[in-house]
Amino acid sequence: MALFAAYSLSLFLADYVPWNGVYFWMAGVMAIAIIATLWAPEPERDQLQHAAPISLQDGIVLFVISALVTGLLGGAIAGRIPLTTFYWVLAGVLVGWIALSFLVPRPRSTNPATNRSPQSLQDAVVLPFQDYFQRFGLPKASLILIFILLYKLGDSLVGIAGNLFLREIGVSKSEIAAIQGGMGLIATSVGVLVGGIIMTRIGLHRALWVFGALQLLSNLGYYVLAIAGKDYSLLIVAISLENICAGLVTVAMVAFLMSLCSHNFTTTQFALFSSLMAISRDVLSAPAGDLAKATGWPMFFLLTLVAAIPGLFLLPVAAPWNTQVGVGAESDLGDENSPNSM
Repeated sequence: MALFAAYSLSLFLADYVPWNGVYFWMAGVMAIAIIATLWAPEPERDQLQHAAPISLQDGIVLFVISALVTGLLGGAIAGRIPLTTFYWVLAGVLVGWIALSFLVPRPRSTNPATNRSPQSLQDAVVLPFQDYFQRFGLPKASLILIFILLYKLGDSLVGIAGNLFLREIGVSKSEIAAIQGGMGLIATSVGVLVGGIIMTRIGLHRALWVFGALQLLSNLGYYVLAIAGKDYSLLIVAISLENICAGLVTVAMVAFLMSLCSHNFTTTQFALFSSLMAISRDVLSAPAGDLAKATGWPMFFLLTLVAAIPGLFLLPVAAPWNTQVGVGAESDLGDENSPNSM
């Protein structure tokens, strides 16, 4: 809901104030959210979940990571580091992180209570990867990561270029804000609620198959709109279908990502998996505007259907149809196969 409110209000304000004013307003809202987060009391934790204090080695690792991220972001913002170089360096850091998880020996403990959470910053960086790849094995674990990266690619391409398309067919920013903030919010909420109900009936894996196919087909609404031109009835139908299917896919993917996480490293692993989805939305979908300009809008929306197919082809590996697992049960199954539960 917060995403839809910010999205709709920013488009609405853009019709009356310059974009720098809109960005300033968005920064103010985020500042209030940060202050509220820092001000909120921290929930009480079990004593067994308390990590050891940061050591000198942890401080050095934290300093190196902070310096690397700050230098890369500063260079990219200043224009001294090309974006292609920036992305390659980030990719190299991620590959090095994964390689490090294989090279560093996993600490052994016979007492499960002492192995419930990382006890140092280095453990928090390395152990989540070690745990994930040991539970699923290198081939399957790698294919699952690729599946997370590609599953929503077709929807991400439409999402990043949809507003540009609507502006080109003559829909004003205020109209987009009203439709997206009204019908879009309702449609997404319906998709999330219906998706949760369906998952409890057919299971998580089969829901990923069904919702993925519906997500692919929902892009046809924009294709029809591109052929017909500006038509408010078709516009509402296309946006509603796309948002309903986005809600279905979102609730299924969140449940799927949670099912991959170990109880010991839920926060770190879920953040890593979510980051892969963000790469699909923000990086792989970045050329959407240039692609639409080169091919034309009707062909572009057909290409988004093609972009959604590779993720669906990985479903037999990531979420086999015949593996009947209820929502929330798959995480327990993974833990039974993990070294920590033995």
